[in-house]
Amino acid sequence: MFDKQIYVTGTVRSNRKNLPDEVKQTMKKKGDLIEMRRDNLLTVNWVDRKQVRFLSTFSASGTVDKISFDQKVNRIPLCVIDYNSGMGEVDLADMMTDYYAAEFKTLKCWKKVAFHLLDRCMTNAYILYKANPNLVGRPITHLKFITHVVDGLIGGYAEERIRVDRPSILPLAARRPERHFIDFIPEKKRLKCQVCARKRSDSCKGTRVRTWCRDCCVGHSILENVIGNNGFRDYRDK
Repeated sequence: MFDKQIYVTGTVRSNRKNLPDEVKQTMKKKGDLIEMRRDNLLTVNWVDRKQVRFLSTFSASGTVDKISFDQKVNRIPLCVIDYNSGMGEVDLADMMTDYYAAEFKTLKCWKKVAFHLLDRCMTNAYILYKANPNLVGRPITHLKFITHVVDGLIGGYAEERIRVDRPSILPLAARRPERHFIDFIPEKKRLKCQVCARKRSDSCKGTRVRTWCRDCCVGHSILENVIGNNGFRDYRDK
């Protein structure tokens, strides 16, 4: 194709054969750039919003400084400028959709198709918004447009929290006076455990513990509840 003076500039995947290791490597910092040339073929590895790789038989190596909307100077390769100037509307729509796509992992193919269609609708809506002849002032960015649409769809909706525990029959005001809790005895004092005192074993009758029921003013062993015997509840029921 090059001998017939047919030139090509396009993106390439990182897993393609015969790509240099420098072009395959992952870069994360925005603005990082690697350019390599073999004969008439130029290879570019560049990071903008995402990492992108180019192959070109038309572009020259080098960069151009451009000022963005937020007045920042960005270093853009000449290969990218040539690619954008010859990009068709379909390629441009694909690029805009891919910038803010709803990416998530799923094994259901229909979910990917459904969310991709939503992304396409969002991109088409933004294109129509920018083409509106009655638009006043400078159009907002694609990201802000998506944010405004999502906020408008959600509105003031808030999902109701569902209690997962078992609801009580009595109201809260009626339940609180009847609730008892195990707590540590002040000043590190000890009392006889009422549950252990009921047991027939003589080794348990004289057990003195450091925990009690503050409302009943009687001692209760915390071990009786930790190991599953639940002696505190048995004492309250009986």
